[in-house]
Amino acid sequence: MHYLYPDSRRTFRAGISSSGTSLVLNTPACEWHDRPGGGYNILGNITGCGIGTGSFKCLQDLPFDTFWPLALTTYQPPAVGTPIPPWSVTCKGPEGSLIDEYPAKKVVNGDFLNLPIITGTNQNEGNFVIGTSFLDMIPQPPIELENSLLSGFIEAQAANNKNVSQDTITKLLDLYSNPTDNLSNSTLYNRAAQFETDYSFLGPQRLFLETASAEERKQDVWAYSFQQHLPGSPDFLGAFHTSDLYYLDMGFSPVPAQRLKAQIQDFYISFVNDLNPGTYWPKYTEESKIAIRLLDGEVRPIADTVRRTQTDFLNQVEVMEEFGRFG
Repeated sequence: MHYLYPDSRRTFRAGISSSGTSLVLNTPACEWHDRPGGGYNILGNITGCGIGTGSFKCLQDLPFDTFWPLALTTYQPPAVGTPIPPWSVTCKGPEGSLIDEYPAKKVVNGDFLNLPIITGTNQNEGNFVIGTSFLDMIPQPPIELENSLLSGFIEAQAANNKNVSQDTITKLLDLYSNPTDNLSNSTLYNRAAQFETDYSFLGPQRLFLETASAEERKQDVWAYSFQQHLPGSPDFLGAFHTSDLYYLDMGFSPVPAQRLKAQIQDFYISFVNDLNPGTYWPKYTEESKIAIRLLDGEVRPIADTVRRTQTDFLNQVEVMEEFGRFG
């Protein structure tokens, strides 16, 4: 966020982007939430404030003890982890807003800060995000129904009233027909989780890295792939969204992989002090495309190639347009 939408003053000299992606997840126009079924529409109706001119002032004036229980009822029931609100993390506002342009457009145009950055993704970001509804289907559906359900899931990712073409859906069904990580007994879950990982995390991350590492920018960039399964978590989650934060002394439960924890913290402390995580972690460049694998006992540089065909397709401008990445 701070790289794409910086303050007019220089407030920091470098950044570390943990657990996720350098790009904001799908960013619809703010008015998207005013539509029937949209987040603001739901909230206005359930609080009695409506969505008219005075609705925002009405919400502001509600006592917190009245507002918050009502707001929580708009969240989707949790399948795994935290309940999901019915609105996006961010939305594009009018000129003069904090977010006045779609993040995908800013990244494609190279319109972001040129400062050193460490950024990366977890190997199974999408497994936590999609919940367990696909996993819990008994019996598991035949392939025709599986493809139909996955098609609907893919189409639902589009924002800004965009429709994903049948050609694109067909291509994605083919690209995600054989998941590389089979962490559950459900092929539908494995396929959907892998698509979600690539669409919302790995693809946007590579879009950012492609621009940031361009030779002409001369930006110092380091990338990681966090692959450690968190002990005590379900096997089907893999290295899920936020699991890397357990290794950064951020108030989470202690982890048994203390060597990995120390290595990650050494990298980050070196970066904070020297703007370089150390010689063992090479820069991500336009030519090399090298990331560091963060896995206990196997911390080493690796080629950033996993599912490159899939993310290259998702990052085509015309495909991003179909999903509403540009409005």
